[in-house]
Amino acid sequence: MAYSHTKGLIALPTDYNATQSEYTYQKLSYKYIQPNGNLTMTPSQMQDIDSYVNGNGYLKRKVLKHHRTKIEWNTPYLTYEDKCKLIKAIRTGYKQGEGSYESRTIHARYYNDWEDDYSTGKFYMPDVQFQYGGLYHGAPMYLPIRLALIEY
Repeated sequence: MAYSHTKGLIALPTDYNATQSEYTYQKLSYKYIQPNGNLTMTPSQMQDIDSYVNGNGYLKRKVLKHHRTKIEWNTPYLTYEDKCKLIKAIRTGYKQGEGSYESRTIHARYYNDWEDDYSTGKFYMPDVQFQYGGLYHGAPMYLPIRLALIEY
């Protein structure tokens, strides 16, 4: 299918149809992704179980069928309003389908370079640290925020 500008690189769920087990996604605006190479995606990471090096020094791997994707990025500096919009989009995603704010579980759609197509997955989002960079027009200004999605 290839990359589509209308779908973007990352999309968060805005709705879930339980009868069809289908998510509706909204692409994440590029204004929430710091330019210059700060977005990294590692799609389809292999997972091993009980791999070892034998007595002759050869690696013996047991690769699992399930692969995981990891997506990491930093935001640029954000105004209070932009930070609130980003957090609202993430919290809306937590409420869809199997999502959960308590466990920071969210579904996401992403461009998978290995497949040259879009993939979806169930991810957790590690804790987010907010750093303040002063005030802008009387409201907090945020230093770049690191966000990550790690597939279950």
